[in-house]
Amino acid sequence: MKGRHRRYRIEDIEWLQGIVLEGNLPNDYAAIHACVSSHDQKQKPNLERQKLRLLEYCHGKQYRVGCIFEEILSEMNDNRPNLYKLIDSVV
Repeated sequence: MKGRHRRYRIEDIEWLQGIVLEGNLPNDYAAIHACVSSHDQKQKPNLERQKLRLLEYCHGKQYRVGCIFEEILSEMNDNRPNLYKLIDSVV
């Protein structure tokens, strides 16, 4: 990363703060899901790093990130409530 800094659109920051747009969602709307398998991984910056990488990807594609869902679950656990919330939000 050149300059070792990140730039975000104001719309993305507003979405992260919970400021909701009025009206229909634009075609470039996106939601992301980040998941780590243990609290130990959360203590390390793994979850935050994963969210930042997803946000950077969406930013590169010029998507508006409206929702961020995150979970700390074992990989063996099929019950992922926040993943199901994400799916329900786009269906």
